[in-house]
Amino acid sequence: MALKKHRYYRPGRRAQQQKRSHNLYGKTKHSRTEKSYDINIGAIRKTVSIIFLVASVVWFVYFFFASDNFLIKTVEIHGVKNIPETELNAIVQDTLQQRRFGLFKNTNILLVSKKDLNDAISKKYILEGMTIDRIFPYTLSITINEKLARLILRVKTPIVITEEKNPATSDTETAGVPASESTQEEGDATEQDSAPVEPTYTTKYYYLDVNGIIVSAGLKDESDMESIPIIEMIDTNKTTIKPGDQIITRERITNISHIYGLLNRSSIHATVQYITINQKSERELNIVTSEGWEILLDTNIDIESQLKKLELVLDEKIKEDRQVLRYVDLRVKDRVYYKLNNL
Repeated sequence: MALKKHRYYRPGRRAQQQKRSHNLYGKTKHSRTEKSYDINIGAIRKTVSIIFLVASVVWFVYFFFASDNFLIKTVEIHGVKNIPETELNAIVQDTLQQRRFGLFKNTNILLVSKKDLNDAISKKYILEGMTIDRIFPYTLSITINEKLARLILRVKTPIVITEEKNPATSDTETAGVPASESTQEEGDATEQDSAPVEPTYTTKYYYLDVNGIIVSAGLKDESDMESIPIIEMIDTNKTTIKPGDQIITRERITNISHIYGLLNRSSIHATVQYITINQKSERELNIVTSEGWEILLDTNIDIESQLKKLELVLDEKIKEDRQVLRYVDLRVKDRVYYKLNNL
């Protein structure tokens, strides 16, 4: 029996390559053109995503920080008593006009620097504390806790007025005036110059706390001069005074407050207008009454005993001459000196 010849199929190279191109999932690999196309699509998508992200960040920064959408429209200030509110507002506005990081407005409620505001206000005024709150979307709230003002300081600086003569005028004739008339006028001027001239002063006001430290400059309200004790100081050296400076000691503040209380409760019926302090002597105080006469005290001597002597001399010696009384000096122990204007 003759064997039959088996038929067989031998795939060509092209068919073998197509078979090898199938992957495990039955999908064919991309050709070089298709692969290049897929790479280009991915790059485009990545570029678009980056552009979208950058645009979103730029919009976010502009909307929240650079635009006027969160601009501070109202500044509320609370707790102010002795500090002039107009001055405080000016400090706040100056600080808000500054730039944050050199780019953004400090007037933005999200970027406003609480530290800058605190430093600017604390540099000008002495405070117990300060709270700064953002009230969204447009309000900035500042609460001031002032140091308690115990006294008003009135500083008077004398003004020196000098008259300069014109060297072009002669000694015997002045501006066409005969010598005889000129001599007569000079004599009259000499008589006028011999008359006493009232000194002229510039006056500044400050608020002092219990330690004698200046807490603010300027007089906020005229009514404070009736409710807060006043001390007066003559400054011949034209001293620069600023908040934070200690003008007088705590002990002196205590003595002045004590004197005010004793006089208000005494039977002297003398209202204190102000107290003059002597910078050269810590122990001396000069009390000016609303009637115009003065009380000279020594704080190293018991204050109550000195005021008791004042009551006695007013009742037994001065009596109805109180209207022409100039001063009563109580600084010498066991003695009282007084002077009347008509003596």
